[in-house]
Amino acid sequence: MKKLTTAIVLSLTGLVATTAMAAPNDHNHHGNYQNHEIKTVKVIKKDDHRNEWRVGQVVPHEYQHSRYVIDYRQHQKLTKPGRYQKWYKVNGNYVLVNEQSHKIIRVVY
Repeated sequence: MKKLTTAIVLSLTGLVATTAMAAPNDHNHHGNYQNHEIKTVKVIKKDDHRNEWRVGQVVPHEYQHSRYVIDYRQHQKLTKPGRYQKWYKVNGNYVLVNEQSHKIIRVVY
């Protein structure tokens, strides 16, 4: 009887051991492990150019182009430019510029 009980216990132990070894590994890591992935975040800042335009300041070279020149008659808040003056629309702002020195005479936001 002792041999039979020992044989049954050993066979059950072997059966349990094989099913434990056949179980899939747990790759989900349910513990509090740190995530070592590096994520890059691109921050896009909108420049507020309202503070950029000052009377007497020279207009940057990239804005001294004919595509920025506008007709003052199409806009109600703009006055007629004087001799050697042109209105430019840059970043939503209207800038009156001297054509010879490229200095800002007036800014309308």
